[in-house]
Amino acid sequence: MADQYPESGLTPNLGLSLEGQAVNIADNFIVLDGLFPGGPPPAGSAVPVISQRLQVLNATTPQSVALTVASTQMVALSMYLSSAGLGAAGHEVVATIDYTCELGPEVITVTLPTDARTIIMETYPLLCLAGTTVTLSTAYAGGATNDPYNLDVRLVQMP
Repeated sequence: MADQYPESGLTPNLGLSLEGQAVNIADNFIVLDGLFPGGPPPAGSAVPVISQRLQVLNATTPQSVALTVASTQMVALSMYLSSAGLGAAGHEVVATIDYTCELGPEVITVTLPTDARTIIMETYPLLCLAGTTVTLSTAYAGGATNDPYNLDVRLVQMP
C-alpha cells in the first residue's frame, strides 16, 4: 500500500480531500488545486476548458456542434476543414458559426471547396453573452449532396 499523505484537510481552492489519500494522488490534487485560484469553475478557472468537440473524417452528411455559456465570456472556436478534392466542379461545404455578442447575433461563414484539395484552419475568439449558444454547423452548397470532407472543431471556454 502506498504511503498516506501526512496532512489531512482540504485543498484551499477546490476543497479536494487529502485525508487518507496516497502521497502521489494527494500531490496531484495539490497541483490541480493550484490551477483554480478563484475556486471551482467557471469563476475560478485559470485554465482553458475544452467544452465541446467534434471530429469527423470522411463526413458525407451535415454536422453540428454547440455550446451554451452560463456567463458572458470568451470562447475560442478552432476548426480544421479539409477536402481531398473528389467533388464535382463548384461543389462546396459551408461551415456556419452562429453566436451572440454584446452587439447582437453574429454569423461567420467559411466555404470549403470540395472540387479541389483544400485545407482550411481557423480560430475565432468570440465574446459570447451569458445564456447564449455558440454553434458551428455545416451544409452542402453548389449542388453538392454527399462529397466527403473532414472536420475537427473545438469550443474552448477561456478563463
